[in-house]
Amino acid sequence: MSIEEIENQYLTENGMHLKPINKETIIREKKDLYDILGCWTNKNPGPTIGDLANMNKNKKLILLQIGSSDYYINADSRVSGVKEFLLNQDNPWKLIVNNRGVRNKVTNSIGEEPIPYFYMYKKI
Repeated sequence: MSIEEIENQYLTENGMHLKPINKETIIREKKDLYDILGCWTNKNPGPTIGDLANMNKNKKLILLQIGSSDYYINADSRVSGVKEFLLNQDNPWKLIVNNRGVRNKVTNSIGEEPIPYFYMYKKI
């Protein structure tokens, strides 16, 4: 996917946020997710991936289907968390316990710690 395709399909006009991803634009490859998030962080990103002035902070903004697993990233994920997730992109994804005691939060940190301000979950 080219940078132009990412900008047109996934970024808002001003490049500050990501557009909500629906079933038609669902991401199916990890590489595409990293490319989209990388493009966003290289633009003029807002503080969060979603425009929280116009949506709920825990809106499932990014939808992914990797193999038979479904994932989502919430709109209130911050640029600092996204950058850390991108830095760890060579690491495997691991499921850890979320703040409600459910093992569905995704991290790719080597020590399996949660990534601060990055809210990605596996749909269970």
